[in-house]
Amino acid sequence: MTYSFSGDEIEIPRERFCIFWAAHPHSNLRVRDTGIMTNIYVSLSEFLQWSLPAGFVNAILSGGVLATKAKTKGDVTFAKRLADERDIPGLAWQRLHAQEVSARLARMALEGWDTLRAPPSNVPPNLIGGNAIQHFEKMLRFVAVHFVTRITIADVAASAGVSQSYAVSLFSKLLGRTIMEHIRDMRIVHAKMLLIETDQKILTIAMDCGFGSLSSFYECFQSYVGVSPAAFRKNPNQAAVQNDLIAT
Repeated sequence: MTYSFSGDEIEIPRERFCIFWAAHPHSNLRVRDTGIMTNIYVSLSEFLQWSLPAGFVNAILSGGVLATKAKTKGDVTFAKRLADERDIPGLAWQRLHAQEVSARLARMALEGWDTLRAPPSNVPPNLIGGNAIQHFEKMLRFVAVHFVTRITIADVAASAGVSQSYAVSLFSKLLGRTIMEHIRDMRIVHAKMLLIETDQKILTIAMDCGFGSLSSFYECFQSYVGVSPAAFRKNPNQAAVQNDLIAT
């Protein structure tokens, strides 16, 4: 296939995993012959929490398009199995698939990769260079551990030893959302898991996910998911909001 990435035409090879940050403009221009394309989407926050090597992460967030070095039968089988299993219900399966994708990318980072498109030279260095990614990872990990408690922007910034204004700016640039919106997202995802996998009362789930009251939980959940917590528990196959995706 020939893809356009911010106007650059890139050839996507057959039977190899390619990875890029979908926040950068991209589109499919031409397809030759026939075949099956498997797309895997991972939220940026989850991707960063996988603790992949910094060089690998920076190459992707800078706008690079990376590919595995050689096509293998194992990758084709792996992609087909993920596609076949995508409709199996249950968060346990979703977590398993995420772990498998994480492991495959970790192997790709260790084995090395081919750069199909180098990161643009005009990407601001203060966004991707220096300690920005390390600071961002520290804050994401802090939120991942403490989102069920009453944490503030000041708490998140302090976890990485940076100012509140810098923390807010970094989240805006890399996630396209505020710190508190990211904390809300984490709480809702956790609440969905508890609604599906436990028989806890909805009030208990609201408190365990960091919401101050049942009414605030219902309001936030309804706005984010599109249905009430009770309705979601009855029919968990609801569409979820996903932004800032890493695509492979």
